[in-house]
Amino acid sequence: MPPRLLALAVLALACQPPKPGDDADPPDPSTSSDPTTPVEQTTPPTTPPTDTVPVDVDIGDVTDLRLCETGGVVYLLASNGSDVYVDRTDDFGASWLPAPGRATHGGGGPVYSPQLACEGDVVVVAWEDERDGSLGNHQIYANRSDDGGATFLGQDLLLEDDPDGLTMSLAPAVALAGGVAHVAWADNDAGAYDILVASSGAGGASWSAPVRLDSDGPGQAYSARPQIATSRDGTHVWVAWEDARDGASDIRFTASHDQGRTFRTDRRMDDDAPGAADSFEPRLCTDGGERVSVVWHDRRNGEADVYASLSDSAGDDFLSTDLRLDSDPPGEGTSLFPDCAMDGATVHVVWEDRRVPDGAFDAYHRTLTGGLYGDETRLNAGVALGAANAQQAAVAVDGGTVLAAWADARAADEGTGWADVYGAFADRGAGFGGEVLLSDAYAEGASYKAELQVVAASGWWLAAWIDGRGGGNEVLVRQGLLP
Repeated sequence: MPPRLLALAVLALACQPPKPGDDADPPDPSTSSDPTTPVEQTTPPTTPPTDTVPVDVDIGDVTDLRLCETGGVVYLLASNGSDVYVDRTDDFGASWLPAPGRATHGGGGPVYSPQLACEGDVVVVAWEDERDGSLGNHQIYANRSDDGGATFLGQDLLLEDDPDGLTMSLAPAVALAGGVAHVAWADNDAGAYDILVASSGAGGASWSAPVRLDSDGPGQAYSARPQIATSRDGTHVWVAWEDARDGASDIRFTASHDQGRTFRTDRRMDDDAPGAADSFEPRLCTDGGERVSVVWHDRRNGEADVYASLSDSAGDDFLSTDLRLDSDPPGEGTSLFPDCAMDGATVHVVWEDRRVPDGAFDAYHRTLTGGLYGDETRLNAGVALGAANAQQAAVAVDGGTVLAAWADARAADEGTGWADVYGAFADRGAGFGGEVLLSDAYAEGASYKAELQVVAASGWWLAAWIDGRGGGNEVLVRQGLLP
C-alpha cells in the first residue's frame, strides 16, 4: 500500500492570540534565526511510481492544497476548511512524516486561503481565520514549525491589531528566506482594501506590526490579491497586487532591498493608460538572485491577454514596456491565469487560452529572455484547438528541464467536464515532448481535479492536486525523475 501522507495529529489547545507589535521593530538580519541547514534527505527511489498515489487524509473533504520545495525537500499543506495540516517528504514522495503537523489551533473554526513558505526545517503557514468577533470577518493568523513540519507553535499568532474581528482581511501571501518571514494581505481597516505586510526576523515565531505598501491614501481605493517573493538570501523582497486607484484595476509592484525593513514607493506595471482597463491575477517568479518577473492577464485590448515584464536589477528597473505573450490578435481570444518560473535569465510562462469562439480553453507555454520572445507552444496538442478544456496551468523548472502541467478535459464523461492531469517536459523550453497522463490510476475523465500544484528539484518532479474520485475531495500525488 502507498505510504500514508497525512494522518490526524489531534491537539486540543485553548489559546488567546497575541496582538501584533510584540516584535514591533523591523526584522534585523543580524539577529535572524538561521533555518538554512537542509533537512537530511534519504536517497530518492530509483524507479518512479507508475500511477498516482491516493492520499489518506482522514480530515474530511480537502478544500485547499499547497506545495513548497526547499533544498529537495517538499512540504505539502492540506486544509479541510477547519484546520490546516503540513506533511513533508525528504525523498520526493517515497516516504512522508509518520504524522503531519497541525498548524492551526483555533478550535476548528472556519479557515480560508492557507498559504505555505519553507526554508530548511522552518515552515511558515498563514491563513484567513473567522474565530474573532461575531461579524464573520476574517483576520490573518500565522504559525510556524522549526522541526520540518512535525510540530507547530501551540498558539496561533494574530498578525493584525483587530482582536475583535471588526474589519476584513483577505488573501494572505507568504515568503521565507534568509531566516526572515513575510506575510502580505489585503485589509479594509481604513475603508477600501489596502495592502499590508508583516515581517518576522525570528522566522515566524514573532512578528512586527504590519505596514501599508500601497502609496495612495489609506482606504482610498481597492488594492487586493497580493503576491510576494524573495531572493534566495532574503535580501530582496517583492510584492505585486491589483490596484484600482486610477479607475480600473492596474498591477502595482514594490521592492525592498533590506529584508523587508523598508519598501520603495510602488510603481505601475501595466503600460496602458492608468486605470483604463482591468489587469488581474499578478504572479511573481525569481531566479533567486536579482532577477524577478511579474506576469498577469490584462483587458486593455478587449478580451484578456497575458502580459509580462522582467527586471535584472532586483525590481529597481524593468523592461521599457510590458510584453504581450499570447500570439493571437490582441484582445481576440481570452488568455487567463498565467503562472511562471525562472531558469536564470529566462522566464517560463504558462496560461489557459480560448482562441476558438465558444470553444474550450487550451494550455500554452512561452519564454522571455531579456525581452526576447521564445516560441509559443500549445501544450495540449493531442486534441484539436478549442476541443477540450486545458486549465489550471502550472510550471516548474530544475536544471534547465521544464515541467508544464494542466487539468485536461479531453476524456471527460458526457456532460461532466471532469478533467485528468497532463504534463509535458522540455529542455529549457526548446521543444516539448509528447504529453504525459499524470493522473493514470483511475478511469480517465471520471473525477474532477482542483488546486493543481507542481515542484521540481534535485532531478525530480512532484505534482499534487485535489481529486474527487473517492466520492469526496482527497489529495493525490504523482512524482518521477525529470527526463
